[in-house]
Amino acid sequence: MASIDGKDPLQALDVEERQRLKHLEDQVIDILLVLDATCDTVVALHEKYKQFCLSAEHDVETDEIDFIETALSEKQQDVISNRKKLETLHSKVQGTTNLVSIVITFSRIPQVLIDVLASQVIQSTGSWKWIFLERAC
Repeated sequence: MASIDGKDPLQALDVEERQRLKHLEDQVIDILLVLDATCDTVVALHEKYKQFCLSAEHDVETDEIDFIETALSEKQQDVISNRKKLETLHSKVQGTTNLVSIVITFSRIPQVLIDVLASQVIQSTGSWKWIFLERAC
C-alpha cells in the first residue's frame, strides 16, 4: 500500500497509534493517582470522625455514627474497587501497546525472511503458535 507523501503507511500508523496509546496510558495513570489521593482522604476523614465520636465533648447518637461510618467505609471500598478496575485497564493498554509494536515489527520484516523463519519454526516445533509466543515474551 503506497502513501501520498511517500512515507511507509505503517510507520505513520506506528507513530499515531503509539502516541494515542501513550496518551491513554498517561490518563489512566493520572486517574490512578487521583484515586489514591481520594482513598487517602476518605481514610483520613474516617479516622477523624472516629476520633470525634470518641471525644467526651461530643454526644453523637449511635444511629448517626453507624450511618456515617458505613457511608465512609462504602466510599473507601468504591475507590478501591475503581482502582482495581483501572489497574486492569492500565495492564490492557500496556498489552495493546506491546501488540501494536509486535504487529509493526512483523510488518516490516520482508516476506521472504518470514517464510524462512516460519518454516524453521514449523520444523523445530511442528506448530505456528510458537513463533508468536516466543516473539511476545
